[in-house]
Order: sequence, then structure tokens, then C-alpha cells
Amino acid sequence: MRGRTGKSMREFDHERIPREGLVQVMANGHVLARVGAGECVGEMAVLEDAPRTADVVALTPCTTYRFSADVFRGVLEAHPSIMWGIVRLLIRRLRSANAQGAQQ
Repeated sequence: MRGRTGKSMREFDHERIPREGLVQVMANGHVLARVGAGECVGEMAVLEDAPRTADVVALTPCTTYRFSADVFRGVLEAHPSIMWGIVRLLIRRLRSANAQGAQQ
């Protein structure tokens, strides 16, 4: 949830990857993304040890994989191909945000 860090062990302070279902990522009343099975939610806070910047709302019934920050970082270190997938995901999200900002 927005404002919480990705380092704490509280319920939503973990990396989450939807296994089933669709979620919507929102900040300040704006929809930032819709995320489905196999995509990450919460990776920015986990990687940066910073407060979350968005809220996630389930659009359909969901089942998620949940990883603590330490486990998630360990997976990225052990599997560089997963890390590069996260890098590509973040680049796509940045490009999308830039394009939306240019249209306003």
C-alpha cells in the first residue's frame, strides 16, 4: 500500500506477482496500470527500500505469489534473466509514463 516501505514484513510490504486475476495500480486517483498473471506489483518499493507510491486494487478475484524483500532480491541475484526482465518491465512503465505526460 502507498506510503509503506518494501522492507517491512507487514502484509503488503512484499513483492507480489499475480498468479490469477487482474489488478489495477492507482495513484492520486489515476490508473497507472493494469497488471495480470506473471507481472510484478510492488517491485519499486522492494528494490529501493522506499515507501510505496501507489495502491493496488483487485479487479477480479486474484491469487498471488508473495515474496519477502529478501527472498525477492535473492531470486534476482541468483537469476540474472529474471532481474533483466524486471529492468525491461520498469523501462516499459517509464516509457508509458513519459508518453502519458507528453500527451497532457
